[in-house]
Amino acid sequence: MRVSIAISSSFHDPHFYSLSISVIVKASSGPRYGVGCRSKVDKEKLTAGTRVVLDMSTLTIMRALPREVSENKNRKRAPQTSPSLN
Repeated sequence: MRVSIAISSSFHDPHFYSLSISVIVKASSGPRYGVGCRSKVDKEKLTAGTRVVLDMSTLTIMRALPREVSENKNRKRAPQTSPSLN
């Protein structure tokens, strides 16, 4: 299951010995979670507002996502042609 969530803050927690960073994430329609981070994730990208993929069974950030882009901006419009009258 992949859930898109945004990081609200990060902090160093000495109780997570295997993790160098702990993160608080907030789901768009749910509670906040204190989560860990997969070792392969670039920690530099984990700033406030970053969208991430969260493994809900282990509460672990699996990867950072790109910014959300509106589909309307990416959609190319077909050229408008006027009907020919014959």
